[in-house]
Amino acid sequence: MQVWNNNENGFRQMLRLSSMLGIVWWWCCLLVLASAALDAKSQNSSSAGESRMFGGFLFRRRTNQVPDTNEKNSNDIDVEQDEYPLDWSLDYDEAEDKTFHSDDVRLPLDPEAYMTSPEIITNRGYPLEIHHVTTGDGYILELHRIPPRHNGSPAWNGTAGRIHDYETTEGKGRPVFLQHGVFSSSACWLLNPSHRSLAFRLADLGYDVWMGNTRGNVYSRHHVELDPDEDPQFWQYSWDEIGYFDIPACIHYVLAVSGWDKLVYAGHSLGTGLFFIAMIRHPELNSKIHRMLALAPISSKHNLRSPFRLVSPIIARLAVVMDKMPTKAIFDQDMTLRSVQKRLCERNFFKASFCRDVLFLIAGANPDNFDLNLLPSVNAHLFQGTSIRVIAQFAQHYNTGKEIFQQYDFGKKGNLERYGTLEPSVYDMSKVTAPVYLYYGLNDLISTREDSEWAASQLGNVQGLFQVDDELFNHWDFLWSINVNELLYDHILPLFH
Repeated sequence: MQVWNNNENGFRQMLRLSSMLGIVWWWCCLLVLASAALDAKSQNSSSAGESRMFGGFLFRRRTNQVPDTNEKNSNDIDVEQDEYPLDWSLDYDEAEDKTFHSDDVRLPLDPEAYMTSPEIITNRGYPLEIHHVTTGDGYILELHRIPPRHNGSPAWNGTAGRIHDYETTEGKGRPVFLQHGVFSSSACWLLNPSHRSLAFRLADLGYDVWMGNTRGNVYSRHHVELDPDEDPQFWQYSWDEIGYFDIPACIHYVLAVSGWDKLVYAGHSLGTGLFFIAMIRHPELNSKIHRMLALAPISSKHNLRSPFRLVSPIIARLAVVMDKMPTKAIFDQDMTLRSVQKRLCERNFFKASFCRDVLFLIAGANPDNFDLNLLPSVNAHLFQGTSIRVIAQFAQHYNTGKEIFQQYDFGKKGNLERYGTLEPSVYDMSKVTAPVYLYYGLNDLISTREDSEWAASQLGNVQGLFQVDDELFNHWDFLWSINVNELLYDHILPLFH
């Protein structure tokens, strides 16, 4: 493995950093030019059902798509209209009366794009509790809970206004912990309409639903001593620290508050890998897990198919430089990208399909199973902040060229100081003895079938490895697919019991 020498190669590092920033700049320029071209094209084409190619992407006209408006209420939040030059007056009631026959029709305003996770929960008519957990190394994590109804407490309205009586539901208050992926937050479980959101479906069934937020995202950006805006040490964490500190702290807290001995853990993407680390580093936790559901599991990245693999060598080296700089959050909702998204991705359906296909480029394309009306909320909540080391650890796993699940690579000198070896320590996945169910999609470019099969061969107590019955099912479909109920949730919900 190449180790950078800061004294000899500092100038070379800065040149590479400048080159990378230049590449990013040119991509932004191309996106702006593409936006202008899309405007021109959408003005000149109106035939129903037409498909067009632009920049290598296939854009299908969504001629007969009516927004899915289930459980979306716009009455509980005020949006600053003056901030946006467009007419956002098309609301959900109007949307139900309109069929979007033209690409230049604006996306309807989704008020939940401007809400926090707690606001989304209450906006859907569900009860909410906000809890804070302090980890062993001082990070303060925020958990979002949809609590069960206890004896004597008032009933509440959930999906479609149904009144819930938990004495007759199958969940009976069993705690469920949902853990998001790499740069997301608890919001990832909430964005789909309530009837096809895993968090809300579990709440409807009477489960005690808890959603985690890893250190560094917008909800867990606090520490007992460190200031995330002033202290670079706040951001010096990787998968290893989150798995060692955050996940165990959350599990212990949820069990203590709920009074149960075991919980069901469901993770998406990196939320699965963090669970594996927690169980390996704290073997006693395995006995506290009723079942674990790994949706798009992350461990080895040897068979990564996402274009992320093309920049993995650059990212791994860039992390070395950024570790020595006063860095803050990356992939944060306050980044310029969010402003670009609002200007370029949310103006009309044709341009929205372009931005949707950028997400597909990263994780796999399935255009007929993604509702474009959801794009503003996805854009707003997908990037919630993390550290450069978390991203670099993805790159490091791919760069090894091996099927392996290992700790963060600090370089030979750093590894000797940390692990006592030249190479990073390897996680022994056989120590995960909690019952694990793994689910993968054939079209998932991030969590591939081969890597999922490898994980299943390494874990200590695999109850099943399942392929979602849709050849186009991708990484995002586990959360936001139109058909996620029949393809996935209807099959896994019995496992929470």
